[in-house]
Amino acid sequence: MGNDQSARRQTHELMYDSFLYAPVISHRTEAEYTSRFVPDDLPQMIATKTHAPLLKTAYRGVWSMDHAKSLGPASRIGQCHVYDSENNSIIIAYGSDIDGKDHNDLWSLNLNTMKWRKIASSLLPPRNYASAVLIGREMYVFGGAVENHFYADLHHINIDTGKCELINCTGEQQPCPRTSPMLFHKDNKIYLWSGFDGRAHGGIYSIKIRQSENTQENNQRTNQENYKENEKENNHGSYLESNQGSYLESNQGSYNGNYQGDYRGCHGNDDELLFEWKRFDSVNTGLAAPTHCHFVGNGSLKGVDKYFVFGGVNGSPITQFIPEKGEFNPFPCIGTIPSTDLTRSTLLPADEYMFLIGGEASIAYMHIFALDVKRKWWFAFHVRPDNNSLSIADGTVNKVGLFMLPREHSAAVVYSPTMRSIFSVMGSRMMEPPPIFKIEIGEALASLHQRSDMLDMIEVSSK
Repeated sequence: MGNDQSARRQTHELMYDSFLYAPVISHRTEAEYTSRFVPDDLPQMIATKTHAPLLKTAYRGVWSMDHAKSLGPASRIGQCHVYDSENNSIIIAYGSDIDGKDHNDLWSLNLNTMKWRKIASSLLPPRNYASAVLIGREMYVFGGAVENHFYADLHHINIDTGKCELINCTGEQQPCPRTSPMLFHKDNKIYLWSGFDGRAHGGIYSIKIRQSENTQENNQRTNQENYKENEKENNHGSYLESNQGSYLESNQGSYNGNYQGDYRGCHGNDDELLFEWKRFDSVNTGLAAPTHCHFVGNGSLKGVDKYFVFGGVNGSPITQFIPEKGEFNPFPCIGTIPSTDLTRSTLLPADEYMFLIGGEASIAYMHIFALDVKRKWWFAFHVRPDNNSLSIADGTVNKVGLFMLPREHSAAVVYSPTMRSIFSVMGSRMMEPPPIFKIEIGEALASLHQRSDMLDMIEVSSK
């Protein structure tokens, strides 16, 4: 050992988080319970990011990057997506590539095999920033825009066969054309709110959807068969061939004949037309691109089934949507609340938590925020690169030693319960070929659960 290594340490290694980034047990003032996230000084961060030491935290997610093992779609932004839990896959449709070319194809990324497969080459006219929700094996899509032309066509796409069918909707008050509306579904009803067409809309709409028995049987029958066939077709050639071939094919075709479904006889109750839009009396402040999620609880929150929207509705950073009443109720939380000015971010349910990822902002780097739904407590979720596919140089370290990821928005982000990981593809970074970003949170969730159990014990013993 040299003399310098034998010298007394001048600083101590920080082991745990401060209140600013995670809930811990200590005395706090009233102001701290309602603190808000304050962005770091970006120029200073960039100047010192390679020299700032990392804070050793009690837990962390592991951030890594991979590429698909098959042909894939061109990198794009403005796609709509859903998560197929049966096949552990991300389904994306539409979007605009780096050259400004709008697409109308449908792709699936299997997270187990890391392989893309092309489900359909030509859906409805190309567009970007449509919204989608998955009901059974049908992906229901509404809205979108190309330049200054906005769409209000509701259609559904079978995520196994790629069959696209336009829904002929009725109703005295139908939602106007728009981009990025909120879509929820419950009990075979789709609920729509907000969106943008030059202004944000506040009306709440619902429409009843019902699948025939034959459709459900065909979905189940073709699920595995079509997956195997399409996977074989997509496992050859190069990425360049994919961009020059499949995308030309996608934009050469038209969508006539792709949705020639027969809706005769598709009715619900005698007094209710199946595809009739209905508008609720209540009106709320609209958001241009609301961030929302359907939270189904696990563990101690098993049985919890709620719908959330982030972004300052009714003066509350996060609100709970009540589908039956068409109302938004405040969901007051404590902790470090993320900025409500974020647009096109992702609110993601995972285990007993919700994660807020990305969003448009002036800062080039971002924290990932998590909400402890049980305790209604916001905190910054710690993430570090895996030092294999990614390193600290791919992000930055803020003034208190926490790693920050490069900012992104409009990405297709999902949580895989079987892999206990968050996956992100496409989005504003527009890298070619499109990488697959992954944040493993399994070990971090275990640490958070342990902390939650300890808090429960303290609360019980104090009674």
